[in-house]
Amino acid sequence: RMRDREKERALAATAITNSELKIQHPKRWMIEKYLLAEECGWVCPYTGRKFGMRELLGRDAQFDVEHIWPFSQSLDNSFLNKTICYHEENRTRKGSRTPRRAYSDQGLATILDRVKKFRGDRFAVREKLKRFTEEIEDGFTGSHLAETRYIGRLACDYLGTLYGGRVEGAGTDASARRI
Repeated sequence: RMRDREKERALAATAITNSELKIQHPKRWMIEKYLLAEECGWVCPYTGRKFGMRELLGRDAQFDVEHIWPFSQSLDNSFLNKTICYHEENRTRKGSRTPRRAYSDQGLATILDRVKKFRGDRFAVREKLKRFTEEIEDGFTGSHLAETRYIGRLACDYLGTLYGGRVEGAGTDASARRI
C-alpha cells in the first residue's frame, strides 16, 4: 500500500508540474490537494461546483482542503478525514461542524450522492461516506487522547528496554535509581 501511495504521489507531482501552472517542485500539501481533487472527480462534494487546476492551486485558489469531521473535535488530520470544498462554502456554511449538523436532510442526500461517486480505494470511499453520514461519538477526543498517551508510554517503555532510558533492560525505572 505504501508503494502504491508513493506512486500516486509521484504521478500527482508530475501532473502538477505538467499542468498550465508549471509548478516545478510541488509541495506536499499541493500533492495532497491534487489527490483529493482526483478522488472527488474535480467536483466539490458540498456544492457540486466543478473546478480545474487553476482554481485548486492557482494564485487565487478557490478550493480548500476540508476536514469532514472537524479537526478540533476529532483530532484526525488523516487523508480519510479530508476532502475538497469550495472556500466560501467551507468558511460560511460547513465551518467547524459535521456534514450532518451543517446540512438539512435534503442537502445532505445530494452531498452523499456525490460522495458515493468518489474514485479510488473502496475502503477509503466507504470510510469517507461514513464520516459524511455519522456524528462523532461523545467523548471521542478524550478517549482518543487517553489511548494515544497510553500507546506513547508503552512505546517509551519498550524503547527503554531495548536501548536504555526511562525503563532499563531489567524492567526497572531508571529515574528511580538516580535518587
